[in-house]
Amino acid sequence: ALEKHISFVLFVVLDVKHFQLSRSEAFRTYSSTLDPRYVPSSRATSAKLMLVIKALMFSKLFMALHQAKTAFGDPFAGLQSDIWSPKDNKTSYVCTRLSFVHTSEDLSKSEVTPILGFDEFPENRHTGSAISRQLKKSLQAVKLDMETSITLPTLDGAANNKRAFKIMKKRVK
Repeated sequence: ALEKHISFVLFVVLDVKHFQLSRSEAFRTYSSTLDPRYVPSSRATSAKLMLVIKALMFSKLFMALHQAKTAFGDPFAGLQSDIWSPKDNKTSYVCTRLSFVHTSEDLSKSEVTPILGFDEFPENRHTGSAISRQLKKSLQAVKLDMETSITLPTLDGAANNKRAFKIMKKRVK
């Protein structure tokens, strides 16, 4: 049953569905044609599984970061960030990504660009100070900092983003 619960959680997350899907009569009818004994996981079980999946993904990310840092030394990564608001302008979102080279077991190299954070932007204004706080939070989540790990921040040219990186560089010095 655990394998089916994990499969359901991944289906919901990867296809951007809502967990209420499991309550849908149509979904239950469909899933019973595949396996009459299957009962979709509860919201609580799904939430627990999501935390486990997130922990496993971060564990894999930490290993890849460690490998890149060992192979290339500091600084070894680039940082990208973007903030946007939907048309209602009530909530803003920020996505922070890291870019680095990963060497696989067969010694082939590939660029890896994991998302470090995809969050509601907690502040009303997109000031340089607010952006720098959010970037710092995303980097701290993976135990990195601007001073030692980041070689190239990629900006979209907005003055507030430039200001955020200037603020972060001042904190470093």
